[in-house]
Amino acid sequence: ITRTQLDELAAVTACDDFARLHTLDLSDRRFGDDVARILTKRASIVAIRTLRLRACGLTDVGAYRLAEVPFDWPLIELDVKFNDISPAGVAALRERFGSGVQAS
Repeated sequence: ITRTQLDELAAVTACDDFARLHTLDLSDRRFGDDVARILTKRASIVAIRTLRLRACGLTDVGAYRLAEVPFDWPLIELDVKFNDISPAGVAALRERFGSGVQAS
């Protein structure tokens, strides 16, 4: 997904085949915290093991939404570098997802 808009991302996450993805890279899309809202709506996100959200415009709002997702999500890598996430937001992500969280 290289030039996806938010409405297209929402449609993709609603497809049955979304649960077959293991890696999702939405870096530089500038979706802001809406990307976290869209991704965490569906339990099928748990198939994603590598999620790259570099320079997406995420803030603590999106970070906490990801960290507080209400289902088990065994991410191996979560790259949120180049976003405006505070140390507390990064700590929440690391508490939830472990050492695979990469932040700047």
